[in-house]
Formats: sequence, C-alpha cells, structure tokens
Amino acid sequence: MDLVGIPQTSCGSYQAALTFNKRDLISVLKPYGIKTAVNYFLDKGDEVDVEEIIKKVGLPCFIKANKAGSSFGVSKVKTAEDVEQAVKVALKEDDEVIIESFLDGTEVSVGVIMYKGKILALPVTEIVSENEFFDYEAKYLGKSEEITPARITKEQTKKSTGSF
Repeated sequence: MDLVGIPQTSCGSYQAALTFNKRDLISVLKPYGIKTAVNYFLDKGDEVDVEEIIKKVGLPCFIKANKAGSSFGVSKVKTAEDVEQAVKVALKEDDEVIIESFLDGTEVSVGVIMYKGKILALPVTEIVSENEFFDYEAKYLGKSEEITPARITKEQTKKSTGSF
C-alpha cells in the first residue's frame, strides 16, 4: 500500500517484515540499547543442549518459532524435561527457534501513529490474559482483557511511550 500511495493504519513493509523475524529484530534493537529478554537461538538440526539453554535463559522460559506470528509454536517451559518437546512444537512452525528468558511484569501495548507529520504514542493499554500468558486464545479468541489507560505509574507510562 505504501508503494502505491494508499493510506493505511499498519506499519510499513520493512517494519512488518522485521518484527515478524524475532532474531533479526533483536539484532536491530541491541545497538540502540533497547533491552530484550535474554535469548538463545536454535536452527533445525542443531543439538538441543538443555543444560546450556537453561544456564543462559533460566526457567521458566518461552520457546517459540522465530518467524511464526500470532503465537503459533509458543510454549512456556517450566522444567528442563519440557525443553525438547517445546523445541519440537516450535519447529513444526519454523526452521528457526528462539528461546527467551521469562520476564515478570505487567504486559502493555503502545500504538504509535504518524499524525500531521509528527509521531505520536497512543494511550498505553494493559493486557490481562485469562491464560498463563498472552497466547493465541488470549490474542484472538477473547481470552484477555485490554485496559486503557493501563494501570501503571506515570513514570512507567513515560518509559512505555519513549520520547514520543
């Protein structure tokens, strides 16, 4: 739509492609000092060294397909015994796997728009999943509540919206 000049409400094609590949996105964010979960990458055919994975990311952790969106191939892993099965689940969706440390806290979402030539952050929305994490059911089948404005402090709101 960008190429043919049709106004739309989603991000540009580069940003969409970048955010769909978690490994690439992390490599772009790091030089800017943007914090991410501790991560460990596997490709199809790699040895799954459970001890090394847990040493790096800890437990619980999330194991997910690197390039599958919408929470396909995602598992929250709480024990070492569940790591290999979760990797198999992720590999059904993609040939690359990302394993990330668990981050405990309030989940929020912040929309950003371009309006009259200025980038503006929309109000912060808190996401409360009925499930253990914000999985496919929570995102798309109504198993979550979205609260705007988020129930966070003014300082947290400022950090969430950056310099917009």
